[in-house]
Amino acid sequence: VVRNGEQLPTRRFLDVQTQSVLVLAVFYLPDAGLTTVLELRGAFEGSSVETAVVARHYGYMPRDRKPAVVTTFALLFTLLALVVLLNLAILSTLCAEAKLRQLPLNRKGMLEVFYDLFQASVTTVFAILALTRALASESEAARVVSDVA
Repeated sequence: VVRNGEQLPTRRFLDVQTQSVLVLAVFYLPDAGLTTVLELRGAFEGSSVETAVVARHYGYMPRDRKPAVVTTFALLFTLLALVVLLNLAILSTLCAEAKLRQLPLNRKGMLEVFYDLFQASVTTVFAILALTRALASESEAARVVSDVA
């Protein structure tokens, strides 16, 4: 406990001179890749008390799991690229077949191709967001922990 730059014994934690209180607790779970910062605030003015509780959670990838995660994402992006290429080839084949036989385009086949392309696009966006969020959260967690320490 610090008041006006002077460390006080904890038995004098709160008294009538206390104007505000800030309690920070950092919980670190390396196996789960999670850091949580719990912030408890209290402001005392006369007979009124205002309180706030804020919990911030930061996920990260432990260093020993980064190569596996990067490899998994690389494989995922390779498979997604393959799905896109195969569907574009199918789309090209459907168009060529319709032109060659002078028939209308196979709407069901076209719909399936566009649905697969849509799924691949959504999965790609989700994977990119998940990877960048994990990397950004890791640096934010490191910054918060160093600020608290």
